[in-house]
Amino acid sequence: MQGDITDNQGAVVPSSINVTVPTAANFTVNKEGVLQASDITITSHGEKVEVVTGTFTDSTGEEGIQVVNPSEFANDTASVDRKKVSLQLRGTHKTVYFKTEASGSGIYGLDNSPISADSNTVLGYAVKGTPLTLEMTGKAGRGGAEEKAITDKFTLTLKIRKAR
Repeated sequence: MQGDITDNQGAVVPSSINVTVPTAANFTVNKEGVLQASDITITSHGEKVEVVTGTFTDSTGEEGIQVVNPSEFANDTASVDRKKVSLQLRGTHKTVYFKTEASGSGIYGLDNSPISADSNTVLGYAVKGTPLTLEMTGKAGRGGAEEKAITDKFTLTLKIRKAR
């Protein structure tokens, strides 16, 4: 049994969140070295929620595709090895980038500072009727001797919680 008493406006205490979150996001680098990535759209079907950074993990480390700091592409993508990519995730409140690393969250601020999994860094908010779209962008190297196609899997964990 559950009992509710409404407030002066007739609203009850919110008890849970109801959101739609994609379970996969993809990126492809074409033969010209252009990176194309899918966006991540989070939809709230009720109250306002905040999307917070969690962790980025590259389970194969430097084997396969290596996710690197965007500064490696500062001069020219032709001088960077083909298996290297930079990935940024842009929300409405914060943009972060990912990096292959042995330990840590794998998520960094644009000022190059690491963002820990418990930092509560808000990427943006989703409200009923106004979804949050996180835009993934990046660059890819065009240099090196690698001619074969490469595939790799990464794990991105985001936290979704009621907005404070």
